[in-house]
Amino acid sequence: MQKLTGTIHYKLFAEGTKSESQRPYIFLDNGGQILLYKKEDNPFENNGFTAFDGKEVTVE
Repeated sequence: MQKLTGTIHYKLFAEGTKSESQRPYIFLDNGGQILLYKKEDNPFENNGFTAFDGKEVTVE
C-alpha cells in the first residue's frame, strides 16, 4: 500500500466527452498530481472526497 501526502482539488476530467466530470486529484509537493478513486464511490459523482477539497491530507 502506498501513502501519498498532498492537497485534494477537484478538476475537470475528460473534457468534451461523455465521461466529462469534476474528479478529485491529489496534488503532491513535488508538483505531481494523481487522480483519486475511493472504493465503492460512484466514479462519475466522486462525493467521497468532497469534504476534503482544498485540504492537505495523507491517503493510503
